Amino acid sequence: MTLIFNLWAIPVGLLIYLILLGIEHFFPSTMTPGHTAWTVGIVAVVIGALTDMVGIRGRLFLMPIWMIGLGIICYKLGWPGTLVFVALLIAVGIWFFRAGKKKEIEDWAKAQEQLIRAPAPPASGTESEFWEWVKATLFLPTWMNFTPELCKHNLTVLQAVRSANPELAPAEQAAIGALAQFLLRGQDAPKPPGSDLKLQNPVSELIEKRLRKASKEAPLKKAPPPLIPAT
Repeated sequence: MTLIFNLWAIPVGLLIYLILLGIEHFFPSTMTPGHTAWTVGIVAVVIGALTDMVGIRGRLFLMPIWMIGLGIICYKLGWPGTLVFVALLIAVGIWFFRAGKKKEIEDWAKAQEQLIRAPAPPASGTESEFWEWVKATLFLPTWMNFTPELCKHNLTVLQAVRSANPELAPAEQAAIGALAQFLLRGQDAPKPPGSDLKLQNPVSELIEKRLRKASKEAPLKKAPPPLIPAT
């Protein structure tokens, strides 16, 4: 869903819709066929920009809602406006890539520092503390390559997760195993591979889900030992 819209896009989109209904009621001439696109574009730009400024950052297809409104306006301006909008998209894409890569470098340094400070999750910690440690130390970038150092770091974290033996569903165990295999291959690859979101996202979602449900008082629930068939 994050590739289509984020959760902030829902209240921002609803607010834009309600404002457009009000404009249509009090100023019906602004919503006639020749003016509707202009009105929608202007409202989307104004509301999208204002909500972005207060931290409610609605995104549609990874783009800010105000930019989508600007795209509507540029389209109505004809081919010169379309060219300007395309140039703006390219500029924003370059900025987004550079900003994302810079943040990942910072996050990578934090993950390394965290693993040095706490090489393993707290032995007698709570379920919440365990998953907080995993989230703080496991680093799954989007823009950076998986260098041997990065792969080794993440394999250390996954090994600690396996040693702790948390109770996991079969699909969750499979997701961790698939990521571990990817990291093992990347560690010995002649050229560091890029990210593989199909393997990374299930593990990231697993951690977020477990952290949301984790108890802040109870210890980590261990998986039951495998059944030994009777002989």
